[in-house]
Amino acid sequence: MSTIPTLDISRFDDPAQRTAFVAELGAAYREWGFCGIRGHGIAPAAIDGAYDAFVRFFDLPTEVKMKYHVPGTGGARGYTPFGVETAKDSKFPDLKEFWHIGRELPEGSKYADVMPPNLWPEEVPGFRERGYGLYQALDQLGSKVLGALALHIGLDEAYFADKTDNGNSILRPIHYPPITADDVPNVRAGAHEDINFITLLVGAAPPGWKCSRARVSGWRSPPRRTRSW
Repeated sequence: MSTIPTLDISRFDDPAQRTAFVAELGAAYREWGFCGIRGHGIAPAAIDGAYDAFVRFFDLPTEVKMKYHVPGTGGARGYTPFGVETAKDSKFPDLKEFWHIGRELPEGSKYADVMPPNLWPEEVPGFRERGYGLYQALDQLGSKVLGALALHIGLDEAYFADKTDNGNSILRPIHYPPITADDVPNVRAGAHEDINFITLLVGAAPPGWKCSRARVSGWRSPPRRTRSW
């Protein structure tokens, strides 16, 4: 390969193309550590609707957004304000603000003591439905990618299923506000690795925005470090 490939994951559902798709996905990960994915079936309207909700939240006054900041949790759920998160070994905080959406646990879940509940901004109608809808769609896509990768390394397609079905995965919409000062010593986001099992980045975001779905393994085993794609 001479360029980062973009693969059509709908081929994975076609018995005649499945083997070739698995081989191409595996080759992309071995050479690049990531690839583009199309044919995923997530409707553009679902992505646009979620982005609209996220934009409306980040447009709120700071004092309103701070209602959803929970100090001492590392931003596990809800809002993390601008200039707080700092990349490992970086001297300066990243120039961003973000929100975390996690898995909605059933009542009585044994993971409730380690996976905090989601927060939902009451000031933004539709935030929960659109945000969690995108979370679920990306969760399903991540499962399919992991199934293909399992086959590539000689495992059963469902090998990773019981290791991720209750994982503390997050959806992280990120906003990079305009920088107006000339003497800012840091960059938007410091150099870092994603300490997750797999990361999905939503493409075609408007300027100043990023939306990622970090998929981590279940609590039965620690997450592996991989590159995002």
